[in-house]
Amino acid sequence: MTIPLITAPAEGLPTVVDTPDGLEAAAVCLSKGTGAIAVDVERASGIRYGNRPFLFQFRREDAGTLLVDAEAFDSLGALVPVLHSAEWVLQAAREDLDNLALKGATPHRLFDTALAGKILNYEKANLAYLVERHLGVRLAKNHGREDWSQRPLPEDWLNYAALDVEFLLPLRFQLEEALHEAGKWEIASQEFAYLATWQKPEKSEPWRKLAGADRHRRHLEKLRALWYARDGC
Repeated sequence: MTIPLITAPAEGLPTVVDTPDGLEAAAVCLSKGTGAIAVDVERASGIRYGNRPFLFQFRREDAGTLLVDAEAFDSLGALVPVLHSAEWVLQAAREDLDNLALKGATPHRLFDTALAGKILNYEKANLAYLVERHLGVRLAKNHGREDWSQRPLPEDWLNYAALDVEFLLPLRFQLEEALHEAGKWEIASQEFAYLATWQKPEKSEPWRKLAGADRHRRHLEKLRALWYARDGC
């Protein structure tokens, strides 16, 4: 049987939120939803210096999908208390948690679908594999390494971003059932509770981690000066 390929959100592509009024309206919309909130972040770390977020994606039952331009806001503002009130469902949460914390949002509790797949000893734990295994559809995963700092964002990139959260909520419940059946729900719950409190550790002397630094030890002082100048520390 041919597994259907999904290339666009079922409810259509939402408008990207990039104004204060839009952010307030998004918070009201999300607050009227029910249950957990699917969360994802798009970055451009393979193209742009640093690892900052450029697009946030959220989805909740009875609220639909929200796309928020991370560059347009210093903080997620009115979305923060709404997000904090519900469980987050994320795929490979750690980098996303760091990016969301930069905008003032931290989870009260969470479910990491990739971590669930690893606890279940699946051969893969990426989103495409998990969605195909549990929900019987294929996702078009072809824009993950784009330059998400670009504005305006192309429609096919935004479709990709919206699909990253479209299936997280049903996937979460399928994975919970699988964890219960495998006798691993308690282990997973403890891992999720720990992850909700996780903070990215500060690197000591981070300029030493720059690519090639170990091969040019004579130039470490220059690398140190360049790192501080670039990062404004």
